[in-house]
Amino acid sequence: MKRAEIAEKLKETETEREGLFDWVLKNKSTEKSMRFLNQKVEDIDAKENALKTALWEVEDTLNEAETKELNVETITNYLAQFTGMYDNLEAGEKKLCVESLVKRVETGKNKEITLTLHVPLGEFRVLIPHLSATGRETQI
Repeated sequence: MKRAEIAEKLKETETEREGLFDWVLKNKSTEKSMRFLNQKVEDIDAKENALKTALWEVEDTLNEAETKELNVETITNYLAQFTGMYDNLEAGEKKLCVESLVKRVETGKNKEITLTLHVPLGEFRVLIPHLSATGRETQI
């Protein structure tokens, strides 16, 4: 279910609940009618909770997709900086630079190599100085 559909159904449950409360205000309530209304309200609450859970799952999925997209963009920008500065580095700086970029290298079947990268970013998306090849903070 899409976010808009869930939001619409949540709005419908709110309208349904309001309708029940309006009915109570306009009509004489009996014990039997109150039991019925209580059951209806519990049903609406259960439906609303299920819809909220579905909405949270959709939003989590969207947030995860946005995060992955941001990570790909960040790594792409970092690689562009990396290739531009690598030739001007000393041997020790080159080693630090590569270590800051390569997270893991795995060799699989048929000599297949899997390279896992990470970007040395701090909490505010700034290159961490001791891992930055130039030793300066570089804003991405």
